[in-house]
Amino acid sequence: MYMHVFSCRVFTRELSYFIAKSKNVVDVTFLPQGLHEAPKVLNAELQASIARFREDCDSWRRRRRPDYLALCFGLCSDSIVGIEAIDVPIIVPRVDDCVGVYLGSEERYLEYFNKYKGTFWAFPSWAESSPSTDANYLDIMRAEYMKRYDGDEDLVEDMMELELDMTANYSNVGYITSPLAVDPEGSREHAARYARDHNWNLIEVEGDLSLMEQLLNGPWDEDKFLVVPPGYRIASAPGIEKVRAVKA
Repeated sequence: MYMHVFSCRVFTRELSYFIAKSKNVVDVTFLPQGLHEAPKVLNAELQASIARFREDCDSWRRRRRPDYLALCFGLCSDSIVGIEAIDVPIIVPRVDDCVGVYLGSEERYLEYFNKYKGTFWAFPSWAESSPSTDANYLDIMRAEYMKRYDGDEDLVEDMMELELDMTANYSNVGYITSPLAVDPEGSREHAARYARDHNWNLIEVEGDLSLMEQLLNGPWDEDKFLVVPPGYRIASAPGIEKVRAVKA
C-alpha cells in the first residue's frame, strides 16, 4: 500500500521513525509548526499542499498515485474542516490537537485534562523547536506577527493579547515523555524552566506514540480514526468523536 501523509512538523522525529519501520510505502509533506495559531492559515496551507500534491500526481513528477492520504493533525480549532477526499480516502485521527496524538488517544487526553486543570502541555519536540521555550519569546512573536501581518500594529497587538490570554489560566506544565527523545533530560529541563518562569507546577506523564504508528499501518479503528471516503469532506463533530465525514 502507498500512502502520503500531510503532517505538522512537530511530529517530524516520530513520523520519520515509524515511516522507516512501516510495512507500507509512505511519503510525507511537513507543514510548518505553529500554523494552528491561525486556523484559517493552517487550513489554507493544508488545502494548497494537497492540491499541489494532486497536481504532481497528474504530471510526470509523480508516477504513482497513493491508495490513501493521511493527516497527522488534530482538529486544531477546525483547521482541517473542509478538507475533501476527492479520489482516495483520507485518514484522520480523532483528536483535538497534537497533545492527543502524543498521549495516544483523545480519551487519555481528556482524562489528564480533567485531572490537571489549567495545564500547558509540552513534549520533547516542543522543547526542540518551539520559540516559546526562549526567554524573549514575546519579543520573537511580536516580530513574527509584524512580518506575518505586514506591520498592522493593531492586529499585532490583538495577537499579542491573545498570546497572553492563552496562558492566563494555566497553573501547570504537563511534560509528556517520548522514547524517541534524543536529549530527554534536556527537553525535560526546558519544560521545567518554562514552569519556573511562569511560577507553575511541573507534571510528568508517559507518552504513547501508538496513534502515529497506527495512522501509517492501521488498523484504523472507528473510535480512534475517521476514514473519509471519496466524495466526502471533513466536518467537526461534537464530543469525543471530534470529526465526521459529510457529502462534499
